[in-house]
Amino acid sequence: MWDVLWLNVHLATGDEALVTAGNGDGCISNGAVGVRDGAICRMCRKIWPSRLRTGVAAG
Repeated sequence: MWDVLWLNVHLATGDEALVTAGNGDGCISNGAVGVRDGAICRMCRKIWPSRLRTGVAAG
């Protein structure tokens, strides 16, 4: 559920703080926090491409 929420929040607002909160620590551990140009989303796509393509949390 959190992956879907994260994706929806980002598409709706582009707010990196909300993106980070919704996605948990996955992005934090990859150093993408606080980047306002969308780097957080790109980083997460590299980690969970199938989840972001479908909008469904795997597992």
